[in-house]
Amino acid sequence: GLGFDHTGGIKCLFLHYIRKTIRCFDPFLSMPSSVKGQECSATSVAQLLEDGTVRVAFCDHNTWIVECEGVSRLDFRVSHDSAFKELRCAVHEGNIHTFDGYFPTGDARDPDRRFPFVLGLRVVVGQSSGSDGITGQIQLAPDASGRIVLAFSARMLAVDHGTIVKRLKAASDSASDAVRCSQVWLEQAMGNLKLIANDERECSVLSRCVHGLLSNSAEAPGFLSGRVSAFPSRGTYPTHYLWDSCFQNLALEQMHPRLAEDSLLLLTENLRTDGKMAHFLCSTWMRPNESQPPLVGWA
Repeated sequence: GLGFDHTGGIKCLFLHYIRKTIRCFDPFLSMPSSVKGQECSATSVAQLLEDGTVRVAFCDHNTWIVECEGVSRLDFRVSHDSAFKELRCAVHEGNIHTFDGYFPTGDARDPDRRFPFVLGLRVVVGQSSGSDGITGQIQLAPDASGRIVLAFSARMLAVDHGTIVKRLKAASDSASDAVRCSQVWLEQAMGNLKLIANDERECSVLSRCVHGLLSNSAEAPGFLSGRVSAFPSRGTYPTHYLWDSCFQNLALEQMHPRLAEDSLLLLTENLRTDGKMAHFLCSTWMRPNESQPPLVGWA
């Protein structure tokens, strides 16, 4: 998740891992001037600065675009976050940097005390110079037309560089194109859903429900890999629960068959050898000592 405030740019990242949300890289990408106005939608954040504009939008899984116009220079580094340990940087073809390290898990029940994280940066439009982003700042300058376009991509636990580099190379070259990618994803995820509302207020409530279901659905690694998990709340409980998945399934089946199937198959495919179904599943561990009412057959 991306965090924003009045300072301009991206304030921080939120990593939703297991049962914890970690706030990190504060500030993530600062702008040289403050925000005069900001507009947020389901697909993008647009900021009006004192001397330019910034627009941020997702274009792929955990991959987003930052487009700046009228901004004279940006500086970027990851080493200012003291919780990000054992940092390494690699440079790939296409002006792509990857930054590897570890964050603490923050939950004593997790078998690992830390988890690997990789962040990728591609300079799509503009010039880069300076250091490696760890020992010093990467300096970013606009092209002749005054634009800077950056693509970022992040992965936790499953941190192969190949996926990061592939997504960054395919990333949009403008925020407008990234918004179109998000709109296509949104339409495909809603699938066959037809909202029937009696008035504008009811339409707003139903729309927020749909957006909540979709934004809390995630492709996660480990035990949750290969399917789309239905979290009760990505920010509070980034975990796949038995009971919650069964109830959410009633709404998901109205939208996208795969989302509905995955919400139940994640539970059945991770049965213990004695047949017990977990209370909840995380990427690296599950809670098998307790369970919830057996609703999978009903769902």
